[in-house]
Amino acid sequence: LHTHLWDDQKAFDLAAYKEHFTKPQVVEEFLRFYKYGLLPMEEIFSVYNEYHREQAVALFHLFYYAKDWDTFYKTMVWARFHVNEGMFVYAVTVAVLHRADMQGIVLPAPYEIYPYYFFNDVVISKAQRYKMQGFYRMKKADGVYSAFIPSNYTGYYVHSNPEQRVSYFMEDIGLNAYYYYFHADYPSWMGGKEYGLYKDRRGEFYLYQHQQFLARYYLERLSNDLGTIPTFSWYEPIVTGYY
Repeated sequence: LHTHLWDDQKAFDLAAYKEHFTKPQVVEEFLRFYKYGLLPMEEIFSVYNEYHREQAVALFHLFYYAKDWDTFYKTMVWARFHVNEGMFVYAVTVAVLHRADMQGIVLPAPYEIYPYYFFNDVVISKAQRYKMQGFYRMKKADGVYSAFIPSNYTGYYVHSNPEQRVSYFMEDIGLNAYYYYFHADYPSWMGGKEYGLYKDRRGEFYLYQHQQFLARYYLERLSNDLGTIPTFSWYEPIVTGYY
């Protein structure tokens, strides 16, 4: 699968290509991380982990400061085979959203890249069954098999935990996809001057959006007799969620 991409990345030498970046030092920055060990493949990536974030930002800089499409493409293909999957998706998403020459490019939706974060095991197992059985007795349309798998767009309405009363809101696929892109468009680590965003009022809009999210969440809690939002602190034990 994708043998041409494998061949392309083998022929690419990132260190020898640094003059093709508007800031050649970003190549040296990333290669330092690469030399001493990046987050391994198939490990869980979190932008809230300081070490993961530093590596992701270094990778983002490679994509962001590539001089042209050819450099961007070759760097991206190379990274696809050498960088943690979650870190790769995050860095590519942020770079595409912020590069002026990438406007209009449509990336796969997060629920297509990470279906297991948005759909439960029933949906995933049915999709795997179709694949393993070779789409038995199904007809092709324009050379492609089409399978319909019913899925609940939000969380299941069960009361194993009181907090699950608002699962229809918290587990909404559209809302979570929007929040994913919101974070990619407004990363907390992205400053203003370096990326030409110092007049963008990004901090103000970031806080405003979260105030709106919390206001709606508060409304849903009151509508389901859950009361006010409990106090939260990173420095205290976090209560286990309802799943």
